[in-house]
Amino acid sequence: MVTRAMARGMLGVVLGGLPLGCAGVSLDRAWVERTQLAWGSPESTVLGADVEAKLDAMLEGKRIVFLGEPDHYIHEKYPYRLAMLRHLVKRGFLHVGMEIGTSEGRRIDRFFETGDPRALDRVVLWGYAGDSPEERRELERFLPRAAPDQEAARAFVAEERRFFIALRALVDARAGAEGAGPRLHFFGFDTDTPPGGAYQDLRETLKEVADTPEGEEALHQLALVPGEDLSQEALRVFTLAEAVQAELPLYVSAFGQARATQFQEQVVALAESLVWVVAQIQAPTLAARRRFLDRRERFMHAQLDRWLAQHPKEKLVLLGHNAHLSRASEKLRMGLPDGEHAPMWRSVGTHVVGKRPADVLAVWLLGGEGRHFLPDGKHPVVREVPLRSGSVEAALAPFGDAFLLDLRERPPGTLLDAVVPFGHPGSHGHGPVGLNADALVFFRRVSPPRP
Repeated sequence: MVTRAMARGMLGVVLGGLPLGCAGVSLDRAWVERTQLAWGSPESTVLGADVEAKLDAMLEGKRIVFLGEPDHYIHEKYPYRLAMLRHLVKRGFLHVGMEIGTSEGRRIDRFFETGDPRALDRVVLWGYAGDSPEERRELERFLPRAAPDQEAARAFVAEERRFFIALRALVDARAGAEGAGPRLHFFGFDTDTPPGGAYQDLRETLKEVADTPEGEEALHQLALVPGEDLSQEALRVFTLAEAVQAELPLYVSAFGQARATQFQEQVVALAESLVWVVAQIQAPTLAARRRFLDRRERFMHAQLDRWLAQHPKEKLVLLGHNAHLSRASEKLRMGLPDGEHAPMWRSVGTHVVGKRPADVLAVWLLGGEGRHFLPDGKHPVVREVPLRSGSVEAALAPFGDAFLLDLRERPPGTLLDAVVPFGHPGSHGHGPVGLNADALVFFRRVSPPRP
C-alpha cells in the first residue's frame, strides 16, 4: 500500500571535442558512409524505396516495432512517425501503443473506431476541461496556468491532433485500396498526466451497477473530498485500488467479470497516475524521484504484459521516448554525465525484449541541434537544443542532414558501444546506444511543435 511518506515523499567523464567521437572512441567513417541510407526530407511522410527495402529486411520475423523519439516537444517526430507507420500499416501492423495515459489512449482509440474527430476533443492532455461541474472540478486543477506552458500546449496539441488525423487517413486510404479491412487500434501504456479524466471513465464503468452496495461504495470513495490535498487524494484512491485488487472476486460477483476487470484496471491506473503527479511535485531531484520513476515504469510493464497476453499474434508498434523503448536499459544512465544522473530503471522496452528478444525491432530517432519546447513554467518556452561535444549526435552530424543507419551491421569497438551522452535537455541519457537500438534515424536539425 502507498504510505503518506511515499506520496510526499561514477560516471564523471570529461568528454573531448573529437569531431566523430569522444574519449578516444569514434565512429568508423567508412562503415557509416557505406551503410547510411539517405532519408530525404525530414518533413516527408513517405519513405524512399531504398529505406523501405532496408526496413523490410529488418522486419523479417518481427512482430513488435519500437519507434523511439529523443524529445516529446519537437516537430520532426511527427513526419518520422507517419513515414514509418505508413509502411508498417501496409505490413499488417495495426495496433499502436504510445507513452500516453491509459485513459487518454481509450479516448484516442474512440476516434479510430468512429472516425469522428470530436472524440479527440476529450483528451485531457490536450486541454479538455470537462462537460459537467463535477468533471470540471476534477480537471481544472491540472490545466496549465503559466503563460509559456499554455503557449507550448497550443502548438503541441495542434501537432498531436494533426498526427492522429493523418494516421487515421492513411489507414483509411489503405482500406479503400484493398476493400474494407480491420481498423487501427490504439492504446496508452503510461500513467495519465494529468490524471483527472479517469474519474469520469470510472463513473461510466460503474453507471450500470451504481445501485449495488459495491458500486455505491466505490463511487463514494472516488468522489473528491473538500479540502483534501493531492497527497491525501492519492492515498485515498490508492487505498481503494488495493482493496479492489485484494477483493476482486467480490466485485466480479457484483459487477460481472468484464466490468469488474475494467473497474480494477481503471482504478489502479488512476491511483498510479496520482502518485506519479505527487512525486513530480514533492521529489525535486532525480535521486528522490527514481523509485517513483521505477514504479511508473513497472506500471507500463503491466500494461504491455496484459496487451501481449490478449493479442498473442498481432503486430504491434510502440511510440515513446528512446529511453523507455531501450533494449538494455541496465546499461544506461539518465541525466548528464557531468550533472545529476542515475542508473536507468528497467524500461518497458527492456521488459518486452526480455521475454521475446527475437520479436522486436527497436528504431530510435536522434536529433542534432536546433530548438524545442521545454514546458516547465519558465520563460522562454522555446529553448536551444545544443549539439553537445562528444555526444552520439555530434558524431553523426558530419555525415548528413537525414539518414538511416542499421546498427546491427556496426563494427565492434566504436562509439556506438561506448558510454556516450545522447538526448536533449530534459531527457538526457548516456550509455551504449548500439546495444539499445537496432537502427537509428538521424535528423541534423530539430524545431519546436508548430501551431
